[in-house]
Amino acid sequence: NQGNNWYAGAGALGPSPTDAATVDENGVETAWRGTNVFQWAQANRFAFEQRMWSAAFGGTFNAGGWKVDAEASYGKAIERTTQTYISWATQAPGASLYYDTTVDPDGPVDFGFYNGFNPNDKSHYYFFGVQGNYRQPVSDEIWNGRIDVTREVDMGFIRGIRFGGNAQKRTLASTPNAMPASAAGFAADMSKYLTVYNNPTYFASYDGPAQFPRSYLSVDLPSFFRDYPMSSIVKNNPPTQVLSTTTVVEESSAAGYVRLDLASDDKRLRGNIGLRYVYTEEASSGYVPTPTAALVYGYFGANTLGYTEAAIQAQTHSYRNLLPSLNLAYQLGDDFVVRFAAAKVMQRPDMNQLAAASSPSAPTVPPPGQEWRGTLTLGNPALKPYLANQFDLSLEWYTGTRGLIAAAVFVKDVKNLVLTNYY
Repeated sequence: NQGNNWYAGAGALGPSPTDAATVDENGVETAWRGTNVFQWAQANRFAFEQRMWSAAFGGTFNAGGWKVDAEASYGKAIERTTQTYISWATQAPGASLYYDTTVDPDGPVDFGFYNGFNPNDKSHYYFFGVQGNYRQPVSDEIWNGRIDVTREVDMGFIRGIRFGGNAQKRTLASTPNAMPASAAGFAADMSKYLTVYNNPTYFASYDGPAQFPRSYLSVDLPSFFRDYPMSSIVKNNPPTQVLSTTTVVEESSAAGYVRLDLASDDKRLRGNIGLRYVYTEEASSGYVPTPTAALVYGYFGANTLGYTEAAIQAQTHSYRNLLPSLNLAYQLGDDFVVRFAAAKVMQRPDMNQLAAASSPSAPTVPPPGQEWRGTLTLGNPALKPYLANQFDLSLEWYTGTRGLIAAAVFVKDVKNLVLTNYY
């Protein structure tokens, strides 16, 4: 990914006092002219390494009318991500640019540079450095085992007995790292890696008000990484662990169930009734940073919020649930079926939402007239599972071998919904 961006007043450079904007009677900015505008040319490279291991064993056993199905499995997946950002920034005093939407209201925006600034001139830039992260891992490990026992019987309305259980342990771990922007280990003159790319047909059919450059200055990535492989970049700018988003979440669960299969002698009424017991234990550990009052507005919008790292914290909690269910179907003649279902169901929250970590970030430049606002992203290790009592009733009319007309009503009462709020 390659491209150019302009930021007015980002970093150490800012618009001069003589910069002016033209605003129409509706308060809409229609033109702007400014100097000391920060511009940078950047290329990004993303690399992903994924590995997965798995093993499973299972079997079916029959004895005396009983059938036993058993299975045990193990799986682990690891993804390592490398994100590299290579940047050149404008030499002081930056760029001078203008735009005007009133020159041709029905045509493209009048946009350009002045004061002799050429966005495609290598001499107007200096090598800012390389930043990103290197092979940061996220792992997901699951142990699982289950057993199911069934037997067909003839006990009046009861036609089958089923019972069993399962156990699972899952561990989700994330250990991010970061390489701060650095030019260490690179040549004094890096301009040879900047190249002007031309694409005269880019968005040639577009006739709207925006402008799309047909030529732009960016980084020759193959040449850059041929001379500076990741091994040398990491050696001169070793990544450090980002404690604020380092987390380990473990979820262990055990469940048991019993179920009766039902059917009348004439098979018109059939269904099943069951009860499941579930025990869940969750543990989350991570670092929660304490934000400071210092806001640092970095170059090209890479704003950061100062904070101090707190000691690692761990939280655990558990819950138990009884989940009954009933499913019935009644045959009304040859073509109609009435179905009824009632159940209490559970869904655990996503494990990423349980992470005992928080990540603050400083605000980016807001639109005119709006306040500066930062964000705080944090998990909640004490989240409860979704619980719902649900009831369904339907009437089905089978019209021939392929046709179906159905009417249904349902009621669902949901508790413990997990919402994501933004402040």
